Amino acid sequence: MPACPYVPVPASLEAVLAPGGPGPGVWYQPSCSTTYSSTSLVWVPTGSAPQAAPSVPALLQQAIDHAALLDPTIVLNPPGDQVVNLASWLAISPGEWTAVVASATAGGVTATVTASPEAVLWNLGDGDSVTCPGPGVLYDQNEPASAQSTYCSYVWRTSSAAAPGAVFPVTATIEYRVTTSVVGAPDATPSLGIHAGPTRQIDVAVSEIEALGTGP
Repeated sequence: MPACPYVPVPASLEAVLAPGGPGPGVWYQPSCSTTYSSTSLVWVPTGSAPQAAPSVPALLQQAIDHAALLDPTIVLNPPGDQVVNLASWLAISPGEWTAVVASATAGGVTATVTASPEAVLWNLGDGDSVTCPGPGVLYDQNEPASAQSTYCSYVWRTSSAAAPGAVFPVTATIEYRVTTSVVGAPDATPSLGIHAGPTRQIDVAVSEIEALGTGP
């Protein structure tokens, strides 16, 4: 893991700091920080050398790499095959719309990430995609259709008959906004912004229904 070597604090800072031990020594701070705090400084006795400090960005990346970001469960309504020109509700399991927290520790520094779901990116297999600001809505068979609505749906305009396997590969990916906190190092931490979780794919057959009208 990349690390930040310690360097002696500036003379102006050393002049206002009390000694950190009973014998002679020098205050050090991580070279990758532009500010200091009591948790980032180390007192090194004369004749000794400080160990390198852990890299905060590397620790944060390790934490997000090991975070249990969720592989969403895709729920379509109507279930099964879909129909051209009929709105299909897109949703993931509501229980998967939850924040994920993970930490990584090294050399007395603990970096923690909190990944909060912000949107679901849907690729519909026909070249189109939609982004929904939530998990979608599950259709309730016990309620009348007139009493239900969704903010996340899609209308396929062509059938999947000409696609490989006669299906469209539909994927869903939860996009997380990642905030960070660090203990044991300078408190200025990088923002990880939006981080995509694992992608779930299902194959969806989209059929075209022909209507035949007859006169009396």
